[in-house]
Amino acid sequence: MKSHFFYALSFLLACFIISCEIEPYGGTPQEIDAIAQEDTLYSYLGLIAQQPDNELTDLGCVEFIYPFILFQYDEELEYVQQFSVTGNENFVALLTNLEEGHSIGLSYPIAGNLADGSSITVGSNQELQASLESCIQEGLEIIIGNCNAIVEDCVWKVTESAIEEDVYIDSFFTMRDDGSVIFTVNEEEQPKGTWIFYFIGFDLHMNINFGPTETSEDETDTEFVFKKEDWNFDWKITYIDDSRIEIENSENVHYTLEQICEETDEETSQ
Repeated sequence: MKSHFFYALSFLLACFIISCEIEPYGGTPQEIDAIAQEDTLYSYLGLIAQQPDNELTDLGCVEFIYPFILFQYDEELEYVQQFSVTGNENFVALLTNLEEGHSIGLSYPIAGNLADGSSITVGSNQELQASLESCIQEGLEIIIGNCNAIVEDCVWKVTESAIEEDVYIDSFFTMRDDGSVIFTVNEEEQPKGTWIFYFIGFDLHMNINFGPTETSEDETDTEFVFKKEDWNFDWKITYIDDSRIEIENSENVHYTLEQICEETDEETSQ
């Protein structure tokens, strides 16, 4: 059976608001609540904008339809200018490069349809944040539950690294029934470790730990010895889908893991 839990993250991050298109105009916007860079709603916008286009789920989220108009305000909440947001990449650039202390604003009401076809009208930042929080929290719970339900008969193979001639290429992680992992390097199984998924804010992380590090006097520079400290990190997941995970740690070490599943007797006979 093939796992689909990786789709959950991408799907969740793609779910957002449906916005009617607002025609650009030359006047100054009136009575628009500003969204400061430190606000939770601003974080939600950035979270969604950083993801590629994906299909929608039926979590009840609203989808942002491009293009739409975004307003910019200065430190005194005075109107500066308006932008036409044309897509995720454009949205990321606007949010990332917004001048420090400046805010953004959306024009309400926003009316549209949810993924299930039902209609919705959002009239303020507070209403928008409330509906998004409900959807996102539900999505996070689904993702964590699915991440911990690793498929049997599958291993996670290290296929890419930013390190030239990395010694861990073609090594692989094997999940155990008790939730632990075994890391096989150069066809030798290393000490049992742990592999835990969790969120820090809205960033998905994976913690790998093989226990306290050990120093051996028998280690030499010419013979490779598995080192726990190479993997005992809180790894941030930078990409995730049905069969691949890309991770990086605080030392800017990057790895790509690919899911390799054995064929079952039933699949072989078909």
